Amino acid sequence: PYAILSNNSKSPFTGSPQEHHPPWCNMIVCHDVFDNLERLKVFVLPMVTRYPGMKILLWNYPGQAFTTFTDDAILNNKFHAECLSRLLKHVKGNGRENFNLDEPFFLLGHGSGAAIATYYSAVQRLTTLKGLVLVNGLSHVDSHYASVFHDCRNVFECSPESRPDLPIYFYARFLFSPGYLSKTSSSLALNIYTAVHNPITLRGRKRLCQ
Repeated sequence: PYAILSNNSKSPFTGSPQEHHPPWCNMIVCHDVFDNLERLKVFVLPMVTRYPGMKILLWNYPGQAFTTFTDDAILNNKFHAECLSRLLKHVKGNGRENFNLDEPFFLLGHGSGAAIATYYSAVQRLTTLKGLVLVNGLSHVDSHYASVFHDCRNVFECSPESRPDLPIYFYARFLFSPGYLSKTSSSLALNIYTAVHNPITLRGRKRLCQ
């Protein structure tokens, strides 16, 4: 699934003939490993509201909510970057709500999505890509990050389908920093994190950990 956020309530940028570009660029978002596009809408919608004519593409990659994948697929950054490339070919000419790569855009990668964004930009080398914005990303899977996924996968393997809350509770222990928890309670932090429903499947969580 994907969503293209745009604001057509006002006319797009109409600058003087000397101004070749509007004061904004479109954006593609690759979010974190167990996240979903509905949660990211909350953060990026104010940008679209502020800049009429701007478009932001959100998408769930295989393993996340409402996605399909085969048993032999390797859900790594290379595979997901290839999925993004196919998605962009699809939306480029998909009627009124298209996303044109001929227009300047930024690529935002959050968490594990930073690896997808980096791989995509390195392989595609699009001249209209104005830059990468990497938030809390990583250049490689170090020993700590590998142990997080290893522990998560072990817990997910033992979690029943009837208790989708258990994977959330376990993974959340790695999300909140001591500094953040010093300003708010762990229960409130968890409530904020789960405020937007995320129907990711247990199978999807396990496959994303491989």
